[in-house]
Amino acid sequence: LLLGDVDYDRGPDQTAAASKTKHSYRPSSALTFGPLTNTGLEITSIRDLHGKLFGIKSDDPRALVQREADEARFRELAPQYRNLHLATHGFFAGAEYASALAVEQSDRNRSVAMGSEVPLKGFNPGLLSGLALAGANREPTSNEDDGILTAQEIGVMNLSGVDTVVLSACDTGLGATAGGEGLLGVQRAFQVAGARTTVASFWKVDDLATRLLMERFYRNLWEKKLPRLDALREAQLWMLEKGTEQGSVGRAPRLKTLSEPVAPAVPKATRTSPYYWAPFVLSGDWR
Repeated sequence: LLLGDVDYDRGPDQTAAASKTKHSYRPSSALTFGPLTNTGLEITSIRDLHGKLFGIKSDDPRALVQREADEARFRELAPQYRNLHLATHGFFAGAEYASALAVEQSDRNRSVAMGSEVPLKGFNPGLLSGLALAGANREPTSNEDDGILTAQEIGVMNLSGVDTVVLSACDTGLGATAGGEGLLGVQRAFQVAGARTTVASFWKVDDLATRLLMERFYRNLWEKKLPRLDALREAQLWMLEKGTEQGSVGRAPRLKTLSEPVAPAVPKATRTSPYYWAPFVLSGDWR
């Protein structure tokens, strides 16, 4: 199941959002998600590779794009597939939304000294991270999906039949400090739901480099039958040695927050900068 090129301004059967008005009653309300148009090329490339290796059936692989990439369709379809590839923004609440489990050490020490328990305070940590899907920029309506698939919502899904979840375009640059567990919370939620393995990027990287690496990863996984960890490692080593030959390396734009790595200009004759391949990390079953 492939998801990308999400329309964050429109959900199912909705017109474009009239404004970018922010709302103060949910952790995601202070964010606006920009389009990731090149993710459409990424999922098309992966779909074409799958078709070359296995043939394409009417619904396998299935691609959710634009307004179709919404919460309801993802919840319905995800349990039916062995591999989930999600090329979209991650949602990470800012530091002002403290997790209920984040207890200051001073409070803990005072509680112990007084012989009392520390009361929970703050937000449910499962609501402080997630994935931005169709309609995420719209004003939420009562009794309807708001376009943010939170870690808590992911965790209660039945994904016991899912082998691999790839989060290829998550952008941790939405806040220098996260109020929750950030990307770790999303990864853990998929594993709690039953997924065996997650592959995630810890910063948003060059679109072409990501597409090339993912093509190599899936080719290793599907054609060469490599274990997941070996498939990712070989793809990263290939990018290290061959990425410059693919035209994926140049002077990357300087990122807005100091917490994000900055890609240096790399001469064509040298190895590819880690900026383009190093953020991808595998968690869970490595086989």
